[in-house]
Amino acid sequence: MSTEDTDSLRVRNERYRWAVLLEARARQSLAGAKMSADTAAKVQALPNEHQRGGSGRTAGTLGRDRQGAGFVAQVLRYFDRGIGAPNYQRYVSYALSTTERGRGVASLVSRHRPLAGARYLDVGTGWGGYLVAFAEQGVAGAVGIEVNEVLAKAAETNIREHGLTAQVILGDVGEPSTTAELGPFDVITCDDVIEHVAQPDALIATLSRLCAEEGLVVLNIPNKMAYACVLSDPHHGLFGSVLLSPEDMRRCFFELYPPSSPYTLGEFWPLDLTLGRLRQSGLHPFLVKQDVPCNQEAMEAIRDGCRQVRDARHKAEQDSRLSQDVSKAVLDAVDSYLAVVGEDLDRFVSSGGKPETPAARELSCRYYLRAHRLLCFKRRPSGWRHLLHLARGAKTKEYL
Repeated sequence: MSTEDTDSLRVRNERYRWAVLLEARARQSLAGAKMSADTAAKVQALPNEHQRGGSGRTAGTLGRDRQGAGFVAQVLRYFDRGIGAPNYQRYVSYALSTTERGRGVASLVSRHRPLAGARYLDVGTGWGGYLVAFAEQGVAGAVGIEVNEVLAKAAETNIREHGLTAQVILGDVGEPSTTAELGPFDVITCDDVIEHVAQPDALIATLSRLCAEEGLVVLNIPNKMAYACVLSDPHHGLFGSVLLSPEDMRRCFFELYPPSSPYTLGEFWPLDLTLGRLRQSGLHPFLVKQDVPCNQEAMEAIRDGCRQVRDARHKAEQDSRLSQDVSKAVLDAVDSYLAVVGEDLDRFVSSGGKPETPAARELSCRYYLRAHRLLCFKRRPSGWRHLLHLARGAKTKEYL
């Protein structure tokens, strides 16, 4: 073997070793725990096991805390040209955590309706983790729709390496021909998709049409008003971009990223607009109450987040990388944001400023949560003690 081949193999091995570590860190982060030295040492050894043929693992015997070697290789190959880019770790970590994230959503849905035998659809299935998770729960025929051919093939690999079966349809959910012969479905998931499509209204209408009368649509949408998203948008890590119009957001991106960089964002809708469109389509959206912390720690985090946004705004004012008009758009949007948050905080304080109250929960829903997990029922559920109904204007009311 030549020196060049040896170096290439070393680089691939190191990259794979790092990817498995990253996958484990993502799992630990999701579980809210730190990785122990013993766990890290065990994870370090995993790449060599895979290189020896996966330690004898076969389809159907893959551990619940592992991704298959073939799937990991496809993920790394997909992002290969982005090594060293600012968001490389963010994107790879997100891809490798697909199945664990899917299992979290499947667990949530299973508390509202049985999944065994349910007809299931995942819109924007990406890396296929949700198909794996729901197939593990015994759904009757898991179906995923994905517009990206590379991701669709990776999803099929992910499913196959877990010893499961699911159908992955390559197509655009916005095209009527893609969904013409599908449905109805008892459960539909559509996570982190709505901000990427050109026509969100059409997507919502399609989700409602495909949902059975007793069905449930599960959405995860970024919260453009969360201080954390203003500080660093969830896709590209840009300050203030979530507050911009779609045109200015695109211009901001390409003034900071190379012209050849892929850009797939549409628009970040505010929560109240999303809720209105969901209701117009015939769906009834709810938040899971436990997902909306309203303790003192959350209230302090919002205040501290506003201070961080102000500090970042001052730094952005000195950033010469943006053109004058785009820079002005960012600064004006952030100023408007700070004014609105300031008014809401003052109103909260004047009303007593107590945590664990509906007012605190409303503040948390608006500015603390990085994303909103919405359960959208085709028919109103009979019991919702653990849910938050979202009234018009994003006001929250607890149904006891």
